[in-house]
Amino acid sequence: MEITEEDRKELETILDIVINQIPNYFNLINPSSDDWKINNVDDFVFGMIFNSFIGKSTEYLKNNILDNDKKAKLEYNLEYFEATINFFNENVPKIRQSITVNSNH
Repeated sequence: MEITEEDRKELETILDIVINQIPNYFNLINPSSDDWKINNVDDFVFGMIFNSFIGKSTEYLKNNILDNDKKAKLEYNLEYFEATINFFNENVPKIRQSITVNSNH
């Protein structure tokens, strides 16, 4: 699946929204991290970012393709998922930097 420039901009917007939630993730996790036996809170937050981004971006891409191609089938979920994973992977340094900046250790 080819991501258009418009799709890339939308994915960047979704990623920025998810990254802006990092302080909230730390506020949710830090009080319970000992009870939950979380050894690495930063990695836990990274997983939350990944989950949120993949959910939101895959939904966006599916809706966008269905809006533009009425015959498109949702059977292409794997392609949508792979496209969002590739975009996420391109932005891991940005995400890690944001987590480090917001970490409360």
